[in-house]
Amino acid sequence: MTTPIFNERLGPPEIRDIRELLPRANWSIGHREGAPRYVTLHYNGPTVMNRTPKGEINQLIGDARWHMRPGALGAKNGGDGLQYHYAVLSDGTIHQLRDEADVLWHCGNSVGNQWSLSVHLPLGGQQDATEPQWASTLRLFGWLTTRHLIPVQRVLGHKEWKATDCPGPLITPRLLRWRDAAPATQIAALLEATVDVGVYEGPGTTFPIAAASTAVMKKGDRVQVDAVLVGQRYNGDVRWFHRADGLGFVPWPTVRQV
Repeated sequence: MTTPIFNERLGPPEIRDIRELLPRANWSIGHREGAPRYVTLHYNGPTVMNRTPKGEINQLIGDARWHMRPGALGAKNGGDGLQYHYAVLSDGTIHQLRDEADVLWHCGNSVGNQWSLSVHLPLGGQQDATEPQWASTLRLFGWLTTRHLIPVQRVLGHKEWKATDCPGPLITPRLLRWRDAAPATQIAALLEATVDVGVYEGPGTTFPIAAASTAVMKKGDRVQVDAVLVGQRYNGDVRWFHRADGLGFVPWPTVRQV
């Protein structure tokens, strides 16, 4: 099994920019204000007949036209272009397809469309990812989650947003196995408390406050954190940071990145 990779301290993976190759409409769905909060994995649906890099890029060009056809994606005029931010081909190469800030109609859910980066594997039917393709997909997940402070539990399959088979019968179990083995996204960030807040022994307020209930960050205190993960909801957000000193966890809404 490929080892999950979530800590990308060596820098980003090699990404080939093919945005200029892909058909685009002369209008835009919109742009996200703020960092993405999720990553969503897709597959093609129908079998991809030519699983070579050239064939897969041609498939992406055809998919862009398909997404732009009148009536596509439930819209009168279709989409504004291909509705994926990144694709990983069978040879393991990663390609950028759209600007990360572009809002895309890719998962049939308003929150997912607005706040998720979409990653596409050009395969379908009973086709599985090649080992280079899946290894690069995990590396891309690692880079995106670390760079945008996205908990690994928020790397989802399309079918977790709406009823669909995507990302397919073979890719979905791969994704779930990887996610289950990755309880937190490793990061390296300096945070500052925006309010007085307790430091909890676990990612939620039902856990005790650490250090015999004495661990508190005062407004303005700074701390290094080494992971972000999903925990109990706090002021509308489920993201929690783990302090690098091991003392405990602080909720996302109470801190800002320095």
